Amino acid sequence: MKKIKFYLKLWLRFSKLSFSSMFYTRTSALLFLAGKFVRFLIVFTFIFAVFSRIENKVNGYGKDEIIIVLLVYTLFDSLTQFLFREVYRFRPKIIDGSFDFTLTKPLSPLFHSLLSGSDLLDLIMSIIYLIIFTGFLISQQIPIANLTFFSVLAVCAVLISSAFHILVLAIGILTTEVDHLIMIYRDIQQLGRIPIEFYNKALQIILTYIIPIGIMITFPAKAIIGFFSPQTMILSLFISTIFFYLSIKFWQYSLKKYSSASS
Repeated sequence: MKKIKFYLKLWLRFSKLSFSSMFYTRTSALLFLAGKFVRFLIVFTFIFAVFSRIENKVNGYGKDEIIIVLLVYTLFDSLTQFLFREVYRFRPKIIDGSFDFTLTKPLSPLFHSLLSGSDLLDLIMSIIYLIIFTGFLISQQIPIANLTFFSVLAVCAVLISSAFHILVLAIGILTTEVDHLIMIYRDIQQLGRIPIEFYNKALQIILTYIIPIGIMITFPAKAIIGFFSPQTMILSLFISTIFFYLSIKFWQYSLKKYSSASS
């Protein structure tokens, strides 16, 4: 418990320092926020326009259900970028050797590499998306049981997203390649904008058991809609936990293979 409090205080401190640096570029920050929101509106308008023309539900999904999936995707995407923004800055540390200094500090190098650079702009966007998401759920009168399932699966989504970012860090140590990997992950994650039931069976299996984007995005949305069961929730908890555990093991392996700048 003491260690959790220590890292929580440390995360708040790092976040405060990261937030303060963004006030020096206010114009860029405003343009960033505007661009993010316009991008969301464009995607939302496109998908809404497509499904609003479909009179009957497809694979159990109609207009309202697709909106929920899109809002879940947008909210989780923004939250994970807020939490794990430091991953996008990791490659220069490997190239110039500053990661050596991270390893000498009395704290977890994984914590420092993963969570020490939270992004204020993504936090602002997350709050905006959360307000929109909450307002839509209230308008739909979602049952409490569905929201409970969603809360559990949201934890699974965070575990899976954490695992993906940890894998990127680990591969970055081994190959110095981070930027392309994180963008590949972002591209694959965008498959979650559409429920996995719309893909063929082979891709559904891949997106559920191998690259669990379905568990990360579609399953929480299905919990809100009501297309869910306790058995599926147990499966989601199992897969997300295993995926996170394997990513930690791979990170530990990569640290053993790391060659410092002085080598």
